[in-house]
Amino acid sequence: MSTPAYEAGRGVLGPIFARFARDLRLHAGAAGPEDDVALLFCARGGLRMRLAYETACATLGMGTGGSTADLMVSRLQAAKVGLPHAPEAIDEFVRECAGRDLRDAARLVLDPARAHLAEDPSLVGSPVTAEGMSRLFARTDALGIALLASCLEQRVAFHRHLVEASDDRGRIVLVDTGLFGGTMRILERTFTGHVWSCALFGRANYRGIHAPHFARTAGLVFEADRPSGRRPATALLRHWHLVEGLFEPDLPSATTMTFGPAGRPRSDLEVPGWRDKVEARGVPLFDGLIDHLRSLTPADLADLDGAAARAERILARMILRPTLRDVEALDVGARSMDFGRVGASLVVRPLEGGLIRRMGSVRHSLWREGQIRRAVPFAGCALLAFGTGRRMLERAPGLLALSLKVGRKLSAARPEGMTSGVASAIVKPQASH
Repeated sequence: MSTPAYEAGRGVLGPIFARFARDLRLHAGAAGPEDDVALLFCARGGLRMRLAYETACATLGMGTGGSTADLMVSRLQAAKVGLPHAPEAIDEFVRECAGRDLRDAARLVLDPARAHLAEDPSLVGSPVTAEGMSRLFARTDALGIALLASCLEQRVAFHRHLVEASDDRGRIVLVDTGLFGGTMRILERTFTGHVWSCALFGRANYRGIHAPHFARTAGLVFEADRPSGRRPATALLRHWHLVEGLFEPDLPSATTMTFGPAGRPRSDLEVPGWRDKVEARGVPLFDGLIDHLRSLTPADLADLDGAAARAERILARMILRPTLRDVEALDVGARSMDFGRVGASLVVRPLEGGLIRRMGSVRHSLWREGQIRRAVPFAGCALLAFGTGRRMLERAPGLLALSLKVGRKLSAARPEGMTSGVASAIVKPQASH
């Protein structure tokens, strides 16, 4: 039975991914000889990206451009492998552990058998900084030794996994959803025996930091730090969880690598039946995308660009000026937390309470345009005002700082119990992930 989500997957996201697959094949060809190139698809989203890529290559009559395999990795797994010597790994911990203390960081690094050592009173309340992480690994007590041992064990197990997944090939193309390429940034620093490049669905320097790895990192659908009306696909920056929800199967994040009974490295993602979950139908958006790819023939190669361009314009309208049917189609449910956090956040929140509370829900939604359409009366006018304000703030950073300052003053003056940030939520840009 066709649903709005299935139709969006088949008619909109399918053509966009078909061109992505063609461009990934070209990217692999540029990476080196086919017998020396390995395309490694990063868990979790990469697991279904690989399935879709291999489907498109088969129906369009293209080779894959190298060997293909799943890589059981997350940014947390990569950071643990890179510690304590890779500065990129330390940067990842500092960024992701903002607001947490060194005890939390130690818990993330230690394997379960050693986790009790993180309960050190001296770590409580100590912020996670580069200096603090260096001191943590410089300790000579049981905790310091355990941290180094845990990282070394992870590095050895993951390196074995990397060699197996890459078929011991020299040139690795890391394939992931996006946006920054932080995983490759750590892995290429840690495993220098390979020539690395990265192919992402979309690329954005949302962190605003020096990114020399971008010279080896391509966004095959878009490369932009903020949405642009001249590049419709950049609207995905307003609803990036759509891409993650489209490709990520219902599996835990890959955070730890151990050796199994036969000496084979095994990720904690590899729960019983994990392959079946990757290939199973039941997610209408992805089902529609796969069905579109299966319907293609080599003759469709000639119109991949035109079909994708038309689909991107439709997708931009669905994200930025959605109808209620579009919200139903592109709502990917709850998104799990990352980097060892527990919990999930709803992309579009349920409607509760009166008008003020509904308007306040916009601020806490991961897709604000979708929440506006669902929650705010006269949503068409509200979406127009929201879009205009967002573009003004993105083009003039000083206005953003002023708006946040005014918003804080208004919040401080608001009586207790009143929903805060309603006005500023209508114009505050959404951060990408």
